[in-house]
Amino acid sequence: MEWVAAVLNGVLMTVVALRTLNFYQLNGYRLSGSKSLKKQALSEVCFGTLHVALCYFVYVISSVRGYVYGGWFYMLFCVLGAVSYYFGHRKKQARTPLKITKRCLRLIAAHTLISVAFSVALAAAGRTLNTGGVSLTFAFLPLCYLLSPLVFALSAAAVYPVEQAVARIYTEGCEKALDAKTDLVRIGVTGSYGKTGVKNILATFLSEKFKVYATPESYNTPMGICIAVNRMPADTQIFVAEMGAKRKGDISRLCDIVKPVVAVVTGIAAQHLATFGSIQNVIDTKAELPSYVAKAGGKSYFNTDNDYCKLMYRDAKGEKYRVGFGGECYAKEISVSGEGSEFTLC
Repeated sequence: MEWVAAVLNGVLMTVVALRTLNFYQLNGYRLSGSKSLKKQALSEVCFGTLHVALCYFVYVISSVRGYVYGGWFYMLFCVLGAVSYYFGHRKKQARTPLKITKRCLRLIAAHTLISVAFSVALAAAGRTLNTGGVSLTFAFLPLCYLLSPLVFALSAAAVYPVEQAVARIYTEGCEKALDAKTDLVRIGVTGSYGKTGVKNILATFLSEKFKVYATPESYNTPMGICIAVNRMPADTQIFVAEMGAKRKGDISRLCDIVKPVVAVVTGIAAQHLATFGSIQNVIDTKAELPSYVAKAGGKSYFNTDNDYCKLMYRDAKGEKYRVGFGGECYAKEISVSGEGSEFTLC
């Protein structure tokens, strides 16, 4: 009974940690730099404290009616507690739901194994340290929930080498595939907003004359772009890559993979400040794309209807163009109807 309860306890710890995993995923699989992740960790500790307090009664039941009764009561309480905690927090969903990727599944597996190991160790300790012949297992097991942040950190650390190896394999394969296409024109699209829309519109325009392939949906991370490149048709002439970022250096990393010769900056806004720290860091990070393109002898296009992009355009090196009213590239004869938008591109 005690060992079954310990295993169940470990599995339910992972259920409780799913929301933490959601914020960890949104934070780029990094433990630092996210206020939401810290708040979630504190929430789990508070849940653990309440769990310990209530499970004291399980120990009382065990001492009065025996550990079998205590075991069934503890498992029932664990299930009800974990389920109510998980569904109770669904009303406070993160901006983007948890995506069940292979990386996510590896972390869930690692977390479950470590949680079960912690639970079994505490169960063994409780079985050894008993009072009056009564096992302390059901008094010790709830302590696992107080250690939830530590268990999650250990799980992340355990899979980190594996994830680095997987990322290296994908990245190297992606770079080789792109390098083999010597005539491929590579366009990078970045900005705080409008990346996906601009990417799709640009791909639609260019496809009238060329074989164009764009990263699907919002595949704008290193792994996302690598997966997209693996699906690229062999006859592609132009590759349009959406580039996302949450920290300084993220765009540079994507540029090293894609090696763009054309840069498009859609606009800058106060997005992801929890990880960027300031709007200036956002500007500096997005500027990594035109900076890379300038060194490659390419061309950069800026939405100068956006004030921050105007500043970026002013400081940019190499061949550069303004897009918008008063720029070198603009739209006129604009009309909007129920059937869509029409304009003349100049």
